[in-house]
Amino acid sequence: MSTAKRTCSSALEGDSKHLMSDVFSSIVVWVGLIFGQFAGLNFIDSLLAFIVAIFVLKMGFDLILKSSRCLMDSSCISEEKTIATILRRHKYRFIDFHDLKTRRSGNCVFAELHLSVDSSLTVKEAHDLTDHLENAVKKTCSNINLIIHVEPR
Repeated sequence: MSTAKRTCSSALEGDSKHLMSDVFSSIVVWVGLIFGQFAGLNFIDSLLAFIVAIFVLKMGFDLILKSSRCLMDSSCISEEKTIATILRRHKYRFIDFHDLKTRRSGNCVFAELHLSVDSSLTVKEAHDLTDHLENAVKKTCSNINLIIHVEPR
């Protein structure tokens, strides 16, 4: 599970939860059989089987919801805030930024934005500025791949 969280892998998380549900259900079955045998309460086995079924269904439902969010390319709100904060620190070097879009693929975040700059900047100056901003973002969050589109104003 820790590797799944570190790599943002839905497949590893699914395998981890599958293994956890097998372990949990095996333990509960043994407890139910032993407790039912010694206490003479035969309904305990059925009750515990029902609890295990609910547990497995909940884990499966949670995994389906999380996986469907990954497939839908939802935006990465916390990374967008991080990028915006970094860019605001360098605000004196450009006019504004807009159309910030992010999406996640595994543990990588792909981001793009439009950067409005003074039209008097040379191509080299604009390129150097975008390199500087991309490196500033990369230093803070190495998993963000930022592409900047320059718009002269």
